[in-house]
Amino acid sequence: LARGCYWHKCTFCDTTLPYIKDFSMENVNDIINDIKTMTAQTGLNTFYFTDEAIPPAMAVKLSIALIKENIDISWWGNIRFDYAFTEDVCKLLHRAGCIAVVGGLESACNITLNKMNKGIKIEEAVQVMSNFKSNGILVHSYMIYGFPGESRLDLIDSTEVLRQLFAEGLIDSAFWHRFALTRHSGVFKDPAKYNISIPNSDLKPFANNDISYIDNSNENIDDMGDGLRRSVYNFMLGIEIDKDIKTWFEVPVQKPRVKKNFVKDILNNNIFDLRSDRKILWLGFGSKASASGILVINGINGIIEYELPVELSNWLSELFRKSSIFSSDGISIKEAGNSFPKNAGLVFSDFINNEIWDDLKDSGLIII
Repeated sequence: LARGCYWHKCTFCDTTLPYIKDFSMENVNDIINDIKTMTAQTGLNTFYFTDEAIPPAMAVKLSIALIKENIDISWWGNIRFDYAFTEDVCKLLHRAGCIAVVGGLESACNITLNKMNKGIKIEEAVQVMSNFKSNGILVHSYMIYGFPGESRLDLIDSTEVLRQLFAEGLIDSAFWHRFALTRHSGVFKDPAKYNISIPNSDLKPFANNDISYIDNSNENIDDMGDGLRRSVYNFMLGIEIDKDIKTWFEVPVQKPRVKKNFVKDILNNNIFDLRSDRKILWLGFGSKASASGILVINGINGIIEYELPVELSNWLSELFRKSSIFSSDGISIKEAGNSFPKNAGLVFSDFINNEIWDDLKDSGLIII
């Protein structure tokens, strides 16, 4: 869907090489035509998109095109846990056939994420995972341990948060990778910043993907690897998820600084930022408003009926028509708000926080 990585700033990654730094998105029409060609040639309808990280904007474009063209495929790919993957965006992706995502979380500790220059915070990643999972999309997470500057306590914090992610059902699988130093990474470029020494930095220019280095911090976390692998293996099987995180390790480790309800509190405090530049998109089918205010909607989960004030019923019917995915790419929140009937008995901002709006969201009305 896109060449390169739209972030291309993680300090462990080959950010100086073209396959990472030279980002460009493909044309969505070309992608759709390729999908049609390949499904016709092979009879297969399952796709893995090989992006370094699928851009959220491209995921939205692809999903809209797949639905409009009535192309029935199942697909998955690599993503960043980017806050642009809102609950409604994930609903759109699932409607278009997305079944799973693989995300490079790398660490569940903000201290380490900041050192990696990941561009996300664990609070954001937790909510994004919830957005995918609440829409039936499987989530796998890549994890890294031993990043230069990561302390044993940072790693224990990360492991505890990972445990909570499994406990809350936000991820389905994960895997711990030992940090590897590559020639074309930010860490290699500035070893002093990460408190490491590289005995032999005069290397051939290609395929140096695991360079020997000395960690001058003396944290020595290699003896924690077995505990990391043992714990996540059991978490994936649903075994002893509530067990004290320290008991998975055969070496002494500290008590995590993370509170036991850290992840749960993030989920409970979620606030959706409704910006005026977002668009309303209707994933359902037809609707009809009667002269008496009866509104019949053919949504993604079947037909529902409401008895509403005539003005509001007519406005909603028109909203569905204008924002239908089969005839448009949606209408802006601003346009919808400006057209909201003045005599509806409430203002637009109150209506979109009303239980009726929640029902309409379940029927396929999304904001992207």
